[in-house]
Amino acid sequence: MRDLRFLLFHFALTFILLASREAAAQETSTKTMRPVIRGRYQAVTSMKPEATWAAQRILQAGGNAFDAIVAGQAALGVVDAAANGIGSDVPRYMPPPPPS
Repeated sequence: MRDLRFLLFHFALTFILLASREAAAQETSTKTMRPVIRGRYQAVTSMKPEATWAAQRILQAGGNAFDAIVAGQAALGVVDAAANGIGSDVPRYMPPPPPS
């Protein structure tokens, strides 16, 4: 009887751990409300799809990340002017750390 309880306890514990792991995996894969465009070497996101597309086109045309930020912010100033001015979000370019 004791071996049966031990086996049931371990079965229940394993089930709980697997279920919580599955729930955590589902939480991290939730969709974002912002449009995201990913590629092998780049990723673009913004508050509006038009700004995301503008930044993507700059990168596809050979521009760098700073050019894409400027284009995306300019597009945001047009399509969502109330939220993109003085006192709003600040776009920031964070270059990758130098190799050590």
